[in-house]
Amino acid sequence: MAKFQMGVNIVESEKFTSRLGSDTIANSGNLVDADIKKLLKYVGESRYGLCSAGDPIEASMVSLESASVDGYTIGTIAKKGRLAVVCDGLQATPGTGTIAVGDYVVTGTVVAAGTALGTLVGPKVTKATYQPSAAALVAGAGKTVLSFPIDLANITDGDVVTTFTPGFAFELVGMSFVTNTPVTTADKLSTLNVEIGTTDTTGGVVSLTSATATPLGAVIAGTDFTALNVGTATDTISIKASSTTAFAEGSGTIQVTLKNLDIVNAVAPIKGTLAEIPGWRVLSLGVGGAVGDTAVIGWTA
Repeated sequence: MAKFQMGVNIVESEKFTSRLGSDTIANSGNLVDADIKKLLKYVGESRYGLCSAGDPIEASMVSLESASVDGYTIGTIAKKGRLAVVCDGLQATPGTGTIAVGDYVVTGTVVAAGTALGTLVGPKVTKATYQPSAAALVAGAGKTVLSFPIDLANITDGDVVTTFTPGFAFELVGMSFVTNTPVTTADKLSTLNVEIGTTDTTGGVVSLTSATATPLGAVIAGTDFTALNVGTATDTISIKASSTTAFAEGSGTIQVTLKNLDIVNAVAPIKGTLAEIPGWRVLSLGVGGAVGDTAVIGWTA
């Protein structure tokens, strides 16, 4: 039985008239008949021009009028819909790599303005380096970093940061120390941990030492939070020091990473209801997605 594949359907596209040219100067850089089928991007008032390699795809050139208007060629462009294209590998390495059904794509290797695509079925596209997904959006939602600069010589056992209120329901997910001024005196140390209210979290401990608080920019990662690291909108965060052998110099920034649970809860339904993020994706492949294979891409929204 023959295989069914989606094809090009211009009726589904959104077509309209536009000026066509890549130059801001009229009569310079205008597109011509040879540029029909090429990929376009918005470049100026009422005007689209040719995409460069790696550009997001905004439209394609459908036809060209015989006359120009105010110095620019005029033609019909199509947005959305479906397009016949040629696979051109990966965005980072055009001409190398494989594209799969469902991949988001961007403009691949381009044919120069005024030069026809020739025997190609359509313009070239590459698999986009960034492949958006609803699950990824939800996973990263609501993350923020609190930064607290400190002078190490001022640390003694006790609070370094006292009762900071984030103001939203939160989950602590990480803590670290970034060295701003390196420590030069040996054998100094302190242990930092977080409290929510007056309760110590389990994990999230940063061990500061003279050896690790250098050079400039050194990051001292804390241990993973494992329990007692969730708070309400009215809860406070404190950071306290213990086991301190006083530092003589040095400074840095305590960074606490947390999730805003109010935002996480608000966007959670997206994961289950949004199947795809708007963009151009591969709907079908002529062969296997290797360089030179044909494909049909479609706008998904």
